[in-house]
Amino acid sequence: MGKISGWRVLLGGVFAGAILFLGDGFLHMKLLASIADGLIKDGLLIPRDQWGAGVAATAAADVATGLLLAWLYAAVRPRLGRGLMTAIIAGLAVWMLLFLQNWLPQFVWSPRARVSAPLDAVVNLVVYLVAASAAAWLYSEADEGSGTVRRRGR
Repeated sequence: MGKISGWRVLLGGVFAGAILFLGDGFLHMKLLASIADGLIKDGLLIPRDQWGAGVAATAAADVATGLLLAWLYAAVRPRLGRGLMTAIIAGLAVWMLLFLQNWLPQFVWSPRARVSAPLDAVVNLVVYLVAASAAAWLYSEADEGSGTVRRRGR
């Protein structure tokens, strides 16, 4: 087993975080925009012109999640093998830990969340799997003994 390449985890994690951020933007700004408008109208969500801090926080959280995806792929790769299936397993694990932990209680307790939760869950699952696959594609480890870096992770 080789050591985890921190630079490749960082590279893959930032790239995966960017994919997660774009997925969040598409989901919330396009697909769920009418629901957000209703929440703003009812005073349950701040107006769009005040979303700057929330967007920045989402970007930071998405980069952190991307780093988690890349690190988890690198950590389980020696046991599960390299490639897309391992990336999908890592993506599913992170989606279940982060997304379901947050949204399942909201679905149960909030009638408003029941409207958006199925679409939110499916879109986020796809985005997490794409982000994990991108992180795996960019990940590689230093070959033992030779000091060269070999491209792996497809």
